[in-house]
Amino acid sequence: MVTIDPARLRFWRNMRTMTVTELAEASRINRHSLISYELGRRMPREKPFRRLCTALGIGPENLLLDGYRYIPQAKNDEEFSDGPVELD
Repeated sequence: MVTIDPARLRFWRNMRTMTVTELAEASRINRHSLISYELGRRMPREKPFRRLCTALGIGPENLLLDGYRYIPQAKNDEEFSDGPVELD
């Protein structure tokens, strides 16, 4: 789960002059889930969070609750690896 600020989500949606339905469609998120995020009843998982940011054209830091940082989750250890490391 990503801890977002519901007020920021509403702010950015309104700044983009999008309705809830338009943002839900643009981000491929269920409309009822989006409403729950805006009301603070639920928090999005990482993929919906990234899709919201993309649909709004903003960086992830713009939706986070103060004091929180976004650290993308790796699908596997290889995403953090540049290859094998030899130890002496």
